[in-house]
Amino acid sequence: MTKRLLIPMMICLLSACRQTYTPKPVGQLRIDLPRAEYQMLDEPDMPYGFEVSRLSEIELPPTDSASNWLNIVYRTFNAKIYCSYHRITPATLATYTDECRRITEAVFDKGGDVMVYPFSDDERKVHAVLYAIVGNAPSPMQFMVTDSLANFFRGALYYEYKVNLDSIRPVTDYLIDDAVQLLQTFRWKTRL
Repeated sequence: MTKRLLIPMMICLLSACRQTYTPKPVGQLRIDLPRAEYQMLDEPDMPYGFEVSRLSEIELPPTDSASNWLNIVYRTFNAKIYCSYHRITPATLATYTDECRRITEAVFDKGGDVMVYPFSDDERKVHAVLYAIVGNAPSPMQFMVTDSLANFFRGALYYEYKVNLDSIRPVTDYLIDDAVQLLQTFRWKTRL
């Protein structure tokens, strides 16, 4: 009886093992990014203007609010650049710039690095610094813009979910390029 069961089992086992195993190649995440196209953001109630990506949407404060903040939303990437605006004086400028630096230092992993990119256009009175954070950080990019006299604008990029920043580095670089475009086209509406 055992021989009758043993022979069919051996045939099944031997016939099942004939397929050759082929390992799958190592795959990488592929992110196809659209070509960057920009349009001017010119909200009449805001004391500033700049170019934003056509891929983004703008979230504004409620109409009954006196705030001048806005959010630049990238639904395709589940990311948002939170922007805030403050009226300043030359005496309070250091308070805002120091706070921006402290926040930037607080968000990056001590094993990472912060790349600092200054930008200045004296004719338009636009002085800016972009911080690109290399390494794991909840906000991989932050920036601040001021005229050094009366206006201060700050932005910080956050993803809407926890991400492995190495995996989405191309998206982060794309959004940093958008922030650079924002800084290069930034203008204050009020003349000093």
